Amino acid sequence: MELVFEAEQLLGLSSIMEMIKDRMDFLLKRGTLKVNHDLDEKMLEIERQKAEIEHLKLQIEAEKLNREKVKLEKKLQTEATKPVSKPNTVKLPKLDFKNFSGELLLWPEFWDSFQSGIHSNPSPSPVDKMNYPKATLDGEAAEVISLP
Repeated sequence: MELVFEAEQLLGLSSIMEMIKDRMDFLLKRGTLKVNHDLDEKMLEIERQKAEIEHLKLQIEAEKLNREKVKLEKKLQTEATKPVSKPNTVKLPKLDFKNFSGELLLWPEFWDSFQSGIHSNPSPSPVDKMNYPKATLDGEAAEVISLP
């Protein structure tokens, strides 16, 4: 009989131990879930802080750009109020170039006259620089540059 009693006690202890084990598993799962939940909340907080920092960086950059814009606007305004000086232009007398007909031996003399009188002078526009020699060309040289 004692054996039966001890066996019943062991079975009772076994079921109690099984209940304790189930309870510990439940608590462990709940604890793990809580830890995971807490980790998720911390990660979300870190991401929020990162976003806030990035937002602040962008605000600082925008303020720098606005200050630069204001500086440039002031500079533009002061330059706009300055009197505009006309470029130093001088009305050149009509130059008499020797006509050039395309004869190669006369080219260096013609080019030297054109270069010193027109080409190296900053006053005439590129169109004027082309029109000066064009007016002094004859024969084959005039035909080469004439437009159809």
